[in-house]
Amino acid sequence: MRPETLFEFGKAELKPEGKEKIAEYREQAKEELTRADKVFITGYTDNVGTPDFNSTLSLQRAEAVRDH
Repeated sequence: MRPETLFEFGKAELKPEGKEKIAEYREQAKEELTRADKVFITGYTDNVGTPDFNSTLSLQRAEAVRDH
């Protein structure tokens, strides 16, 4: 999936189509997994901006997905 599917450039708020994708993945996981104690979510950014900004943005994006 391309990053712009979920988020606007430089933003951590899920776009409406990103929310739809997360819902699809959630349903797919329910079908494929019988039991999961934990799910790991990794945030991401491009290489534009400072490392500190990108690290913070990556964490915020992972949290946005987790909280959706």
